[in-house]
Amino acid sequence: MTSATGYNDLNDEKLLALLKDGQEEAFDQLYFRYRNKLIAVAYNRLKSKEMAEEIVQDVFADIWQKRQTLQIRNNLSSYLCTAIKYAVLDHIRSQSTKDSYVAEMMKVSESAASSVEYVVEYNELDFHLNKSIDALPEKCREVFTLSRYENYSVREIAEKLDISPETAKYHIAHALKTLRLSLKHIYNFFL
Repeated sequence: MTSATGYNDLNDEKLLALLKDGQEEAFDQLYFRYRNKLIAVAYNRLKSKEMAEEIVQDVFADIWQKRQTLQIRNNLSSYLCTAIKYAVLDHIRSQSTKDSYVAEMMKVSESAASSVEYVVEYNELDFHLNKSIDALPEKCREVFTLSRYENYSVREIAEKLDISPETAKYHIAHALKTLRLSLKHIYNFFL
C-alpha cells in the first residue's frame, strides 16, 4: 500500500490504476495535480472563477463516478482539458437557455406576481425539488443538506462527518448535478 505522501511521486498512469480500485487518495492527488490548470482553462472561456471551479468539480465528480470503467487513450492532461472544454460548452448552452427562462419568468412574475398559477408552479417546483433531494443517496443528501440548508462550509462538513474535504465537495457536486438532471423536465415544462 502506498503512503499518503507517496502519492505525490506516482505518475498519472499509476494514480489512475489506484483510482480504479477506489482509492480516494489517488483521486485527491489527481485533483490537486490538475485543478489549477483546469480552472484556468475554464476561466478563460467563462470569466467566472466560481463557475470555473464548479465545472472542474463536476468533471472530477464524473471521473470518480466512472472510475472503474474510465478509458483514457491519450494522456490524462489532454483528456481532462477536453472534458473541461465540453463541460464549458454545455454550461454556456444551458446558461443561454436559463437566461431565456429567467427573462420569461420575470415577465410572467411581473404581470401575475400574486396569481394562483404562480403559487401552483412554485409549489410544484418545490415538491419536485424536495422529492429529488430525498432520492439522493444518504451520505450525498446529508452533505448537500448541511451545505445548502444549514450553511456549513466544506471544511465544517468534512469535520462533522469525518470525511475528506474532497469527498464533501464530490457529494455536493454530485447532488447539484443529480438535481439539475432530475428537475430538467420541470424546467422544460415552464419554458
